[in-house]
Amino acid sequence: GVPQEVGGRLGVLALQGDSNYYHFTMDVLPRLGVLEQCPEVAAPDLWYAPKAEEFQRELLTLMGVDLDQVIDSSQTRHVVAETLVVPSPPAMTVINPPWSVEYLRAKLLPTPIGRVDGKAIYVKRGGGMNNRRVDNEEALMDYLTGRGFEVMSPEKLHAGEKIEAFAQASLV
Repeated sequence: GVPQEVGGRLGVLALQGDSNYYHFTMDVLPRLGVLEQCPEVAAPDLWYAPKAEEFQRELLTLMGVDLDQVIDSSQTRHVVAETLVVPSPPAMTVINPPWSVEYLRAKLLPTPIGRVDGKAIYVKRGGGMNNRRVDNEEALMDYLTGRGFEVMSPEKLHAGEKIEAFAQASLV
């Protein structure tokens, strides 16, 4: 397709696999923290990031990104910008460096939520083609619910509800 031309600074957050909740959360969002650690770099005027999925829009909003300032990378495949601002991954040697987890916790959970003793969650796998499956998931859920686990289907919850549920859980 024809590239979209962008004047000013365009911050690039899009990357391969960013339609996956985990990769979006742990690989895309910490790049905002990388950029925050570089005060000498002027903030982007616009962002190039995925926003096709509800969770992407919710998490970007929770991180303080104005969705009106986002060019949807899942719809616009080519851009030409005056200046690109491309924050690096949070680390090149550690999958999830501790600072990025703390950064996300501070941004997405600004008011601490205490753990609930004994709150145990089983995260049900989605039915998508690319999801790993548990062959005996029904039997496993029966076993776990009999031991006090709550079954959670994350795709049915808003981002804030997921964040709160995981923050309260003492066992996932």
